[in-house]
Amino acid sequence: MLKTEQSVSAISRDWDSIYREEDVFDHYDMSLPHPDLAGVIEKFRANEIRRVLDIGAGLGGNLFFMHENGFDVRGIDASATAVMKLKERSSAKNINIPVEQGKFERLPYPDRAFDGIICVQTLAHGLTEDIKDGFGELARVIRPEGMLFITLPGRIAKGKVRYCLVKTANQIDDRVYLPTKGSEVGLPHYIFNSWLIKVHLYNFTIENIWRDYLDYYSVLARRK
Repeated sequence: MLKTEQSVSAISRDWDSIYREEDVFDHYDMSLPHPDLAGVIEKFRANEIRRVLDIGAGLGGNLFFMHENGFDVRGIDASATAVMKLKERSSAKNINIPVEQGKFERLPYPDRAFDGIICVQTLAHGLTEDIKDGFGELARVIRPEGMLFITLPGRIAKGKVRYCLVKTANQIDDRVYLPTKGSEVGLPHYIFNSWLIKVHLYNFTIENIWRDYLDYYSVLARRK
């Protein structure tokens, strides 16, 4: 299946609808940081990671947590609604965190701009070509020896095939499924396995892979 500008724009519009109705999102509280982020921060500090990009910043749970822990952080999200809400929340907290609208497959930053990147439940929402481009962008904008924390969905969760992401979804591209039930109806999901993660992160040395509280692959990696 070929990527079209219409399909890419539709992803942004669907996320806008989710962020406008944040109280009914049924997977997790988007205003809270990822439970494993505190441990990731320890690793970042030990490796002198200071300037960090949050890709798919959403409602700022990870972004604000990184800021509160002393990192020079900025955020980017495909949804104009998310960016608007992030700016409103930054203003309410009386802080100034740079946030902008943009897609992971075309990041608007120069090469080697960041020491670290966090990308939680984001770099799976696209067609196969988008995902490949997105991993290329990760490698481009992070400096050598910089660190990455990323979470990615797999086919299996808690010993069973993922329900809304695979079992009841429509396959629209190689490893890409379109949910027909739940809060993310119409949003493409690229489904990973441990081998594919290593293939996509060939520019990185993987330091640790584990399953998080939602059984997503969680990866801590270092740019070669």
